[in-house]
Amino acid sequence: KLDKHMKGCDLVKEMESDDNTTGWCTKSLTVFKELYSSKKMKPKAYTCYLCGRGYGSTSILIHEKQCTELFKKQQKLLPPNERKRLPSKPDFGSACTLRERNRMAQEVYERLVKETCPGCQRTFNGKEKLDKHMKGCDLVKEMESDDNTTGWCTKSLTVFKELYSSKKMKPKAYTCYLCGRGYGSTSILIHEKQCTELFKKQQKLLPPNERKRLPSKPDFGSACTLRERNRMAQEVYERLVKETCPGCQRTFNGKEKLDKHMK
Repeated sequence: KLDKHMKGCDLVKEMESDDNTTGWCTKSLTVFKELYSSKKMKPKAYTCYLCGRGYGSTSILIHEKQCTELFKKQQKLLPPNERKRLPSKPDFGSACTLRERNRMAQEVYERLVKETCPGCQRTFNGKEKLDKHMKGCDLVKEMESDDNTTGWCTKSLTVFKELYSSKKMKPKAYTCYLCGRGYGSTSILIHEKQCTELFKKQQKLLPPNERKRLPSKPDFGSACTLRERNRMAQEVYERLVKETCPGCQRTFNGKEKLDKHMK
């Protein structure tokens, strides 16, 4: 499937012409990873700061214009109090490398475009996925019981956001820096120990050249608020735990999802 895909992949063709590397269609995924890790070949995908997808150097500017118009149209379909402002384009001129440029774009996408659950702080691509998640989110239910607000599963997203923004209820979730999930204040320390052991076991199952080091726990004592503490944890999870596609630089939860995407 990978070979079939690579025969028509525009980004692979661009990498071929730019790096003078021929015969990509016949190379296996192993050789692809070896070339990438040894820096004989560098990713040519430019991440869009509005949708998080990767595009070639010749198409990213055209796509960004189209994506801007699509973003505006999508926001017009929403109620006024749910609309988001169009994010400002990052100053890509200050980026020294493509990786740094893509990191800047990904940060804008994660922070200003994706939908965030007020309970566990996880992010989702679109309101539909957020709504579906919130119906079963334990932390949203915990906030419901703690603040005497009933019937959250039947409330619309508008009412939820009004209560949240007016600070009648505050997030009680503590984000784990190893898995990105949210836990209560009494269970986060227990979970982190379990998550550390699980991370080590998962890495031992991988080939030595694919293993990751256990990320150091952030200095949460320097965080003044729960939001700041969760932001620190989320940054470690995004940067050191999630799997990154060598092509488009998108991140995924686990190698299975990454492998599925790369096909």
